[in-house]
Amino acid sequence: MMLRAHRLAQGYSGVSKEAVEALVNFLNSGIVPRVRQYGSIGVNGDLIALVMIVAGIFAADIDVVYNGETMKVALATELAEVRPSKPRLREGLAMMSYVIL
Repeated sequence: MMLRAHRLAQGYSGVSKEAVEALVNFLNSGIVPRVRQYGSIGVNGDLIALVMIVAGIFAADIDVVYNGETMKVALATELAEVRPSKPRLREGLAMMSYVIL
């Protein structure tokens, strides 16, 4: 999550500042999406993991770990007082894309 925030913060992806801030806020609050160990797709095998991270900050109905407990992202964001981001046009795709610059 930190590496994804770092890459997006460089400004080449077209992702909004709010989306990057939401990712950083999740990190700082200790909200970590549960990412599947198996079943990933893509050339690098990282698409499922990136989808789970992005889905979490956009408040999709996924499981996250917060304070050592597994719960739905909606409950975790409420407890941590963190606002999820609202995706803008093509933002979800840009946040999942793996780009080497």
